[in-house]
Amino acid sequence: MNPFFSDRVIDSEKNGSLHVVKRFFEREIRNEWFYQSGPYVDRMFRFALKKISKDHHVKQVLLLGLGGGGAVREVLRRFPKAHIVAIEYDPEMVRLCTLWYLQKKYQQTLEIRLGDAKEEIEKLSGPFDLILVDLFVGSNVSPLLSSNSFVGQLSELLKYEGCLLVNFFNSEPEHRSIFSNIFSTASTFLFRFNTISLFRHFGQGTVCDPLPKEYIHKCQSKQYTKIVACDSDKTKMIGEPPALGVVSHFGPLYFESYTTDIEPVIQPLGHPRIIVWQSLTKTHADGWLVDPFSDQNMQSGFAILKEDEYWKEWSHHAKRHRKQFLNDERFLIKDVDLDLFASAYHATHKLDWLTRTGFVRVLRHHIVRHPENVHLFAVCDKFSGKIVAGLAVIDYHDISQSMHTIAFMHPSVHKTSVGFGLIDHWYKHAQKNGIVCLNFGLVWCRGNPRAWKGYSKFKRQFHLHLLRLPKTFVKFTLC
Repeated sequence: MNPFFSDRVIDSEKNGSLHVVKRFFEREIRNEWFYQSGPYVDRMFRFALKKISKDHHVKQVLLLGLGGGGAVREVLRRFPKAHIVAIEYDPEMVRLCTLWYLQKKYQQTLEIRLGDAKEEIEKLSGPFDLILVDLFVGSNVSPLLSSNSFVGQLSELLKYEGCLLVNFFNSEPEHRSIFSNIFSTASTFLFRFNTISLFRHFGQGTVCDPLPKEYIHKCQSKQYTKIVACDSDKTKMIGEPPALGVVSHFGPLYFESYTTDIEPVIQPLGHPRIIVWQSLTKTHADGWLVDPFSDQNMQSGFAILKEDEYWKEWSHHAKRHRKQFLNDERFLIKDVDLDLFASAYHATHKLDWLTRTGFVRVLRHHIVRHPENVHLFAVCDKFSGKIVAGLAVIDYHDISQSMHTIAFMHPSVHKTSVGFGLIDHWYKHAQKNGIVCLNFGLVWCRGNPRAWKGYSKFKRQFHLHLLRLPKTFVKFTLC
């Protein structure tokens, strides 16, 4: 008997003949020439899991297809605090995994459910931070991956910010359309013989994700465009929503710009000009050039008010702090004038003076034009009367949207729930005034200043749809 090599054949009712191989210090399980577990499979999962940032703080994992348990080990190496629910239909594979292949230390946070994946996921409630699908029948990908209802169930189990990894082996094109109709494809990559795709829910910052029908970009608001873009005799509005644009000129140079998903109809104006069209979800348009230098490192976030109990979709942390603020008798939220708001804002010294002054100037400009649409919410200490935090929003009623403009907090209340109280007050204000969309503005993404990261993490607790714009289109016309 060779002490460094062994190859046992075990009959499995579900997977046929299984080869259980030990080669020096490595172990593998294969069905004919198809690996169920082993060094190749381990490296594949390790490679795939690196596509998921550790910032996701994965705690709840669903693994469909246990195999020999290699995926379990790699998940726990990358996310040590994860609890894994694994579904496996072959009892022989469960036995090999727990008794022979997977070390005991990796089984402490592993819950194995024996049964058919289709039936077992109906018993789960979720949500899961990560779902890893590695379902095979023998050497073939499971037909469940071709089922709309099954993929739809995965969507219901996946946390809103969660990740779905699917091992398609060599059949990815056959299943892509089903998954793409329900999920956003974050990336697809090849590991030797296996094609693996990473999916997210729509609205997680992937370019070209579809937008909710309730969302209208602020550049399609005549109220916004008149105040911000057309406050000079050198600019004027052109077109009508949903293809509203602006024409500007600097001496003999004319520029025309649009931000819309509707391709603008170019009207003759009697002079040559450069036309820039920022689409919201399109990456190709006939007759337009793509600007390769346009910035894709800007991401914004918005929330859609769909029901009275709007906080139900917030994170657990946000819901808890909302409740704490509502029960806290130390603070009161009220409307204040710009002078009081600006004075408290400058007192925080959070940003440099020039930036703070610029934000206040924007508010003052809007107040002069439409004072009824600017709302300055301040959190006051009931005992001292001091303003300790504030939030400024601007309403654009023609697109049913309220825009987060300035937020600040005094250092003395950083460890309280006042920030969540202000957001809750904003939601109530929107609900009272029939506003559907709450625009949180910029949300940090890779390539942005690190200083944005903290407040962006706070914003993302309110079930935001993240919009990341594709590269802009450019066209030149002579008339």
